[in-house]
Amino acid sequence: MEYRTFKSTVYLEGASVETWGIEALNVISRLADISPERELAEKLCMQMNTYMLESVHMPDIVEDFLNR
Repeated sequence: MEYRTFKSTVYLEGASVETWGIEALNVISRLADISPERELAEKLCMQMNTYMLESVHMPDIVEDFLNR
């Protein structure tokens, strides 16, 4: 499994904010709005690629990463 980051835009109280998400390649699995910090999303994406994590675990992985 391989992952990459992507940029998206969310709208909060009339203002647009660019945020970063992670998507799995070769399957339809994508989590948007993980962080407004690209470096944070890139760090998590690199760890997911290093450990070849299955995309079914993405929501739990992201939650654990953000809550530490």
